[in-house]
Amino acid sequence: MEPALEAAALYASATQNALVILTKCLLNNQALKVGQFPNALKATFNEPDADWQRLDYQFLQRLAEMIENAEQNDRQ
Repeated sequence: MEPALEAAALYASATQNALVILTKCLLNNQALKVGQFPNALKATFNEPDADWQRLDYQFLQRLAEMIENAEQNDRQ
């Protein structure tokens, strides 16, 4: 993988992980309801004009999945 692409992938991964951690902190402090953030993300990428060829939509979908999984793991 080219260095620029690898750097972009690492940055995206770190951003996703940081958002999952932040969401978990907000949930633990009852500043956010379970499902609230993933549902807001889904509303964005489920718009009729969403272009699934765009990486940002794919990023948002993966982020919503990661947060939902984290929420489920916290409830177990």
